Amino acid sequence: MASETVVAALANRGYRLITTPIRVGDIAVAFDAALVGPEREHHLILIEVAPEKAAPIARRLRALLATLEHIASTRPVSLVLVAEREPSYIGELQRLCPVYWYRPGDDAASALKALFPLELPTANAGSRSADAVLKRRLGVLAENATAKSLIEAAVQSPAKVHDALRSALGHAAAIEKAR
Repeated sequence: MASETVVAALANRGYRLITTPIRVGDIAVAFDAALVGPEREHHLILIEVAPEKAAPIARRLRALLATLEHIASTRPVSLVLVAEREPSYIGELQRLCPVYWYRPGDDAASALKALFPLELPTANAGSRSADAVLKRRLGVLAENATAKSLIEAAVQSPAKVHDALRSALGHAAAIEKAR
């Protein structure tokens, strides 16, 4: 089933399936599936399969969002629509909350990646520092006094680089004038 693909993709990224209907305060709102996460976060993801019309979804979504607002919840809510064709009413629902469309058979991870937690690359122990790359590219010029002063200034601030360049140019102009 298509909703199971969406649920599995989100569960693989730290979301947890919750029971529906969703109960908040005195109301219970039913969606095809619902998840919270990722990990310790409380983002609520609602899933609807093959919805024909926007009105019933919008009505349930408005009821849920109004109740969450009434209890001063700051929980983010998103909706995933599972349908063969992109529903024409997505824009209408996007006025209520972020809406994502998943076509059964497509790559769920690609369709839903905006909902996944940000994964930063880990530092590669084998990579060289920017200084090492710069010195390798400069070769023997890296030992030049002007290059050394510019590299040292670059670590401090753009203003220091400007001052180092001005000093180097002034020094070169004085040497040229002395000839």
